Amino acid sequence: MVKLNMETAMKVKNLNFYYGESQALFNVNVEFKKNHVTAIIGHSGSGKSTLVRVLNRIYELYPEQSAKGEVIYKDENIVSKHYHDVEKLRMKVGMVFQKPTPFPMSIYNNIAFALKNNERLSGQKMKDRVKKALKQAALWEEVKDTLKKGGSELSGGQQQRLCMARTLAMEPDILLLDEPTSALDPVSTQQIEELILQLKEKYTIILVTHNLKQAERIADTVIFMKDGQIKEMNERKEFFENPQSKSLKAYLSHM
Repeated sequence: MVKLNMETAMKVKNLNFYYGESQALFNVNVEFKKNHVTAIIGHSGSGKSTLVRVLNRIYELYPEQSAKGEVIYKDENIVSKHYHDVEKLRMKVGMVFQKPTPFPMSIYNNIAFALKNNERLSGQKMKDRVKKALKQAALWEEVKDTLKKGGSELSGGQQQRLCMARTLAMEPDILLLDEPTSALDPVSTQQIEELILQLKEKYTIILVTHNLKQAERIADTVIFMKDGQIKEMNERKEFFENPQSKSLKAYLSHM
């Protein structure tokens, strides 16, 4: 058993990942700090989304995909073949995707449905949990009088916050956000960014983004990936003001 220190939410050690015979991640090593926003940037195909999909084993939905190495969460290697609590892992390491994916049901049931599948709650406790999640996602005031309305009837930004509320309702430790604002307008993007900054007080947030300015605005730590490897990692200010590698300097020149 590997013991994480008090400030580390998750540790990745010597991680390699494969799509069938094709290797996509190469010997990745990184620690994610608690109550931090860690942004992962890099060109398309650099391994950003692949890395976050390993962190809650969602890749297992595709039988040809496999991971080797260690991802330590709560002192256990979650990519080990001996680790079997994957359903609970996906509740505690929740994920929000690039495109909002509300369920084809009411706003209320988008959140209640997930809770019903995992917990036995009384009617009032269910209402309280739904309200709490919508408040955490800064959506409650906008939808409190229309909870029976279909989730897909909301605007794009509201749909994304609904998806975040659905994830938050499961009371996770870590939020994985895979380009959560790439399909949104500037106003909705700003709302999501402000929400992320609020949520980091309670959660560890790992954010994949192609938006360099977004990483500069809200990240505590920034990771640059290229060709399935971490090429550089540093605190936000140092990362952007004093890049070390030629590849990062070239990438940042497009800002």
